[in-house]
Amino acid sequence: MWYLERQSRYCAEKKPLTLCLRLQYSIPSAASFDAVPEWVELARRVSARKEDLVIAIVGTKADLTCRRSVAEAAAACASSASGVFAETSAKTGAGVDELFECVVAKGLATAPPALSIDLSGTGEAHSGCCCVCL
Repeated sequence: MWYLERQSRYCAEKKPLTLCLRLQYSIPSAASFDAVPEWVELARRVSARKEDLVIAIVGTKADLTCRRSVAEAAAACASSASGVFAETSAKTGAGVDELFECVVAKGLATAPPALSIDLSGTGEAHSGCCCVCL
């Protein structure tokens, strides 16, 4: 699994096998979630690779537990999109590793069979998967 942000030499040479769309909203703000279902629908409608598009709906500011507002709706939205739901906190780091692991597992489950590709730029072939989070 390779994270390819800002790695132009890899991005220019490789086609990602799995695409990930991360939609974030602020847990304490119900209004920040309002457009998420529309974005999910739009992504599904316009994606040329619907079968291997991983949609992750992520609630941020999970450390503010006393102000939860839309967790159930967000989880239901992720479930209906066959996506991933997680709550994370930048302040404490909670949920970040679990989110990444869920996205990777979902991506590997939906990716085409492993191809022999050069991820190092050295010309050596390695079996594996690329994931670019958009």
